[in-house]
Amino acid sequence: MSKFELVVLETPCQSWENKETQAMFTKMALMKIKGYQYEYGPRVLPVDDYDFIGANLLICENIGGELIPVSGTKIVKYSHCRYYNRKFPPVELVGSGGNNQCQAAMLNIVDEVSATQKDITYAYAWTTVPEFRKTMYSSLLRKMVIGFWILYQFNEKIKDFFVSGTLKIKTDKFFLDMGCVPVTDNSYYYLKGIYNEKALMMKNSTFSDAILKDIEELRPMWNNRIIVGTHRPVLQ
Repeated sequence: MSKFELVVLETPCQSWENKETQAMFTKMALMKIKGYQYEYGPRVLPVDDYDFIGANLLICENIGGELIPVSGTKIVKYSHCRYYNRKFPPVELVGSGGNNQCQAAMLNIVDEVSATQKDITYAYAWTTVPEFRKTMYSSLLRKMVIGFWILYQFNEKIKDFFVSGTLKIKTDKFFLDMGCVPVTDNSYYYLKGIYNEKALMMKNSTFSDAILKDIEELRPMWNNRIIVGTHRPVLQ
C-alpha cells in the first residue's frame, strides 16, 4: 500500500481561497471524468456542486512528489445539505428514478435520525481511472475506498448512511455482501443522469467480518491521511 496515499479533500467550498484546495479539486475532477466516461460514455458529467460541500476520499499515487488521485468516492452529510440549501441526493435520486415508496421510507429515516440531533450521510460517485482497472491494484483500490469510507463514518461518529449500487457494474452485490441492506422490499430505481441505469438504494446494517478486518489493516494509512481543506462543523 506504500504506492498510495490517502487524501481527504474536505468541504472544498470552505477553503476555496487556498491554492492547495483548488489544485486537488481539479485533479479530483479529472479523475472522476476519466473514470465515469470510460464506464458510461462522454455524455456523463460526474462533477457537481456536491463535490464542494462533501468529503472527497481520494486514493492518490505519488508521482515524483505530486499526489495524483486514481480512485475515490464522495461522502455528503445531510447537515451540510441543509446548511448550503441543497437537497439530500439519495432521496432525490430515488424519487426522480421512479420509486416513490422507497423515497418515502428514506424521508422517514432522515427525520428519525434528525430528531435525535444526529447526522446521516450518502456515499457515492465511486470511480477509478481506466489505467488502474483490471490491474494488480484494482482489488486493493476497492478495498481502500470502502475501508476509508467506513473509517470516515467512524471518525465522524456517524452511524447512519445510504449507499447506492448499480446493477451494471455489480456494486449492488458488493454492498450487500459487506452488510448493507435495501431500504425497503423494493428499493430499485433508475439513474436519470447515467442513461437510466438500474440501481439499488441501501442503508447501513451490520458490517461483515471481512470488512471489519480490512478496516483494521487500513487504519495506519487512515491515521496518516493528508487533509486538504477545512473541517469546520456547520450549523444543523
